[in-house]
Amino acid sequence: MYPTCLRTSRLCRSAFFVIGVMLRPYLYPSTVPCSINNDGFTLIELLVVVSIIAVLASALFPAINAIRENALRTSSGNNQRQIVSSALVYANDNSQDWPVRPSDKLGVYAPVGADPQATAASSFELLAVTNEIQSKVFRNPSFGGLGPRTEANKKLSYRDSVDPTVVSQWAVDVVAVTNTPDRKVAYAYDWTVPSSAKSNRAVISDRGDSAHAPRVMAAFADAHVETIAKVGDNAVVADLIITTCLDGAPFVHVYENKTAKNSVGQADDIFTGNGDKEAAAGVVNVSAPAGEADIGAGTSTRAFLF
Repeated sequence: MYPTCLRTSRLCRSAFFVIGVMLRPYLYPSTVPCSINNDGFTLIELLVVVSIIAVLASALFPAINAIRENALRTSSGNNQRQIVSSALVYANDNSQDWPVRPSDKLGVYAPVGADPQATAASSFELLAVTNEIQSKVFRNPSFGGLGPRTEANKKLSYRDSVDPTVVSQWAVDVVAVTNTPDRKVAYAYDWTVPSSAKSNRAVISDRGDSAHAPRVMAAFADAHVETIAKVGDNAVVADLIITTCLDGAPFVHVYENKTAKNSVGQADDIFTGNGDKEAAAGVVNVSAPAGEADIGAGTSTRAFLF
């Protein structure tokens, strides 16, 4: 099987050859026998050319769309790789702690009662400030460049509760229902990731239902990226399905990281806490984190992305 780009180029060459042969008598009349009628197209000839173009276009469009999707997926993966690589640098400078800034829905520092998704966005903003990363890196090309439209607040720090005027606008945007949609941070982040995280542990991914369906791009604790496949849908159960789509609807699709199985062989559904914690009595579900106590408290292999 030839690669998609090679198959597409061969189709293009074939299409141009056929059309060129058909149009040659009209474009270069001096190169053909005088017996050919040069009065112009007949209706039949025109219909034949249009039909051929329509058939070739129907064959080309799926291949072109596949190439475009692969390009967007690669671009999204590059952004995620850069984010996780920067987070690893941050952790190396901060006692192996990943970048986290607990935040409420108003973007204010919240050591308790933090909103999971606001904290994910606020933590991205903290990383952008600390490692001097431009906001465009946090925009997801698979969502039409969805992401923060303002540079990170340089006053932002891990513990800035002494100054309530220091607000994470990225946190405000990601949870706001009526705010400008294209400002929402389109990457999910499991900010409970521990320092002992293994290479098969997902850390960030696309957040939402539209990109790469039926797959999402994800970055892992060692900064490598790969796609994770959708395997079905899940019921909406309190404290289990916490991550939401960009429009605020419950994220009920199941995306399984099959390299991160628990003791009973259950693959990791990266957008829920289902089966993420091993307890003496067996495997249990993990609820949404809500503050400082949850920082670094996640498992080494299973993710719960927000």
